[in-house]
Amino acid sequence: MLRPRAGSAESVGLADERRRRDLLFGSSRGRSSSASTGTTIEQEQLEARNEEFVGHLSGQVAEMRHVALNIGDEVRSQNEYLDRMGAQFDNAGNMLAQTIRRVQELTTSGGIGHMFILATFSFLFMVLLYFLLIRS
Repeated sequence: MLRPRAGSAESVGLADERRRRDLLFGSSRGRSSSASTGTTIEQEQLEARNEEFVGHLSGQVAEMRHVALNIGDEVRSQNEYLDRMGAQFDNAGNMLAQTIRRVQELTTSGGIGHMFILATFSFLFMVLLYFLLIRS
């Protein structure tokens, strides 16, 4: 395996990555006290950044929870509205079915008496309208 030369950009990058990994997992691999003091400061800085991120994420989670609750309330209200609309359509459908059934009964009864009563009512209604319009 080829190793990067000391001082090259690759070796600096690998050393930096190794240092970060050591900070994350708490490895001390024989460091001197001044190096451990530097890592302690870096570790505190990392912890401070992590706390910032956690605070930011918790704010976003709270906001998302609020949005989700509002969506749930809206969905419930829309479902109630749709249920009421469905019930009203069912009532209208039932009334229409009853009306159609009555008209069919009227047409199949075959009696001329119904037609005579309807024609008489229509004639009297027209006469009444005529007199009301003449007087006004």
